[in-house]
Amino acid sequence: MTQQHQFVVPKSLAITWLPKEQYFICWKPHTSCLRSDRSSVLKFARWPASTPTGQRLREWLDEVLGTTKQQEPIDADPTAHTRVII
Repeated sequence: MTQQHQFVVPKSLAITWLPKEQYFICWKPHTSCLRSDRSSVLKFARWPASTPTGQRLREWLDEVLGTTKQQEPIDADPTAHTRVII
């Protein structure tokens, strides 16, 4: 049996990640398909990032795919990129 990871919104959306096969099984009412990458899953789901469910979906995808957001390094000196014009 293959290990599965699932994201479910009852009666609206179900996404199952099969890590061994490297694909997602995506389901919405009257539609189902296979997807192989994060962007195509998001396109299929159509949940905006501005909604709580959209945010949870993106966090779940990052978790199962092992990706994290790259944070910009914080400058030690906040005036390092400024000039004084007199």
